[in-house]
Amino acid sequence: MVLHQGPDKLSKTQQQKRAAAISAQMNRTPAEVILFSAKTRAGRETVLEEITNLISWYEQSEEETD
Repeated sequence: MVLHQGPDKLSKTQQQKRAAAISAQMNRTPAEVILFSAKTRAGRETVLEEITNLISWYEQSEEETD
């Protein structure tokens, strides 16, 4: 999970450029970069969903190894 914190300080164009740069450096697609703002709570639900998905994946993999 790749989070970009503080996008509310950037214009939409700057957000897209920053997400593209981050994703390129981390060998991900721009869609995999979650824009998150603690101030406005933008992206909060997406982050929570991703955390829930990771927990579910981990629990399933643990069950398969038992």
